[in-house]
Amino acid sequence: MRPVVLLATVLAPWISVPAQITVPKYRGVQAPEPQRPDLPRPQATTPDGTVVEFPVARVNDQIINNSDYERSLKQLSDDAQQAGATPADMEQHRKDLLRDMIDQQLLI
Repeated sequence: MRPVVLLATVLAPWISVPAQITVPKYRGVQAPEPQRPDLPRPQATTPDGTVVEFPVARVNDQIINNSDYERSLKQLSDDAQQAGATPADMEQHRKDLLRDMIDQQLLI
């Protein structure tokens, strides 16, 4: 029994036991906020109380208003005129516009 105690006494200075082992906790990485251009928004009502803005589609918790749709439609027609698109092409793009806006909201 004595040699074991002596061996432990001799090796004690070289053996270090950490008092407490700490493991870093996992920290989730926050996804960056999508950057959307700040476009001017029209007032929802006129001075006489007439509602001029109404929802066209709802995508999860986002709403696409008629003013958003009309603004995108105007931009689409301006781009189509600059590109020299035919009326048939322009009509097809107009039909796909709302679906494209919904897809864009889903991607965001």
